Amino acid sequence: MNTKKQTPNKMPINLLIVDDSELDIDIARKAFGHCESSSVSVFTARDGEEALEFLTDTKNPRAHMILLDINMPKKSGIEVLEEIKGNKELKDIPVVMLTGSGHEDDMRASYKHYANAFITKPESFAEMVDFAHRIEEFWFLAAKLPQDE
Repeated sequence: MNTKKQTPNKMPINLLIVDDSELDIDIARKAFGHCESSSVSVFTARDGEEALEFLTDTKNPRAHMILLDINMPKKSGIEVLEEIKGNKELKDIPVVMLTGSGHEDDMRASYKHYANAFITKPESFAEMVDFAHRIEEFWFLAAKLPQDE
């Protein structure tokens, strides 16, 4: 599913949200809809296998950033992260682990496999909108992200 927010003269951002919770995906999609300075297209995957299929299918747009949950069916977020960072075509995509887990072991495993950040999911919609604005400010406006080749 693709939701586009068009802003003239702004670099388009393809954001892949990987989460098995339909509610969490919906909240994140709506929160990133509040980003006014970027043109964010949100793509979603409901499990790790679907995420890897999306990322490796050349018919799909290249993701500029991935928000990745840890606890999912089929492949965990840590397994997906390991495959992304082990793939020469994908390893430069920033991956933010956005998870309900606050476990130290999950955080260590995420950074061990080269996650760019580990963040516990915000508890309210307002906090998620604040998170989306922070991601936009740093990753979409301040930092440079690799574009399609």
